Amino acid sequence: MEPAKSCNKCYVSLHAPDDRLPLERELLTDIRTYGGLLKPSDSLFELIMQLEHAVLTSTVNSQIHTMLLFDTLERLTGVELQRVGCEVHARTLTASVVTFYMICRMHFTCADANKVYAETKRRKRDLAKQAKLS
Repeated sequence: MEPAKSCNKCYVSLHAPDDRLPLERELLTDIRTYGGLLKPSDSLFELIMQLEHAVLTSTVNSQIHTMLLFDTLERLTGVELQRVGCEVHARTLTASVVTFYMICRMHFTCADANKVYAETKRRKRDLAKQAKLS
């Protein structure tokens, strides 16, 4: 059973109150989605920032490789991650958010790398064709 769906405190802890004024960090999202997305709570935002920092430090100077997810998770070892959810479910809900975020992030990282690889391959093929014509 997913804590966020079964516990109202967990569910409420994931998004900012509706009556809160938008923060500067939310303005672009509001503009792009016409205000249709829920805004994350401060604790969820902080957790995502910690995870994104680990991903960026793992990928900025590194090639995509089979152990990228594990290398990224290793960077989180010893880091006190921001918890989300109520006192009872905070551990499992935080773990669920980390798992979901990391899987999505690795998917998009690999998709971007594949796009670059395909473009490079296409460019090499085009150059080879041009060289044959010359």
